[in-house]
Amino acid sequence: MHHYIQKKQSLKLRWDERNLIPLCKSCHCKHHIAGDPHINEVILRKKGFEWANELEEERRVFYKVNVKILEDLISRISTEDWDEM
Repeated sequence: MHHYIQKKQSLKLRWDERNLIPLCKSCHCKHHIAGDPHINEVILRKKGFEWANELEEERRVFYKVNVKILEDLISRISTEDWDEM
């Protein structure tokens, strides 16, 4: 999974599934190693600018992780039906 907004840019979006983009290993490596901007262009075409703008707004929100937040995240992940994703 690729983080559209880099993990270091937003602690909140690091754990947000809206920020996760499934990429094949080859595309993921092209993007991170070679800095291929084409990957982000394709993502924007498919997901849309409204989605990207919402993530950008979320990126600017200060977020402090604590034990309760992580427990809620683990609980939500463990109860989701991953076959439907």
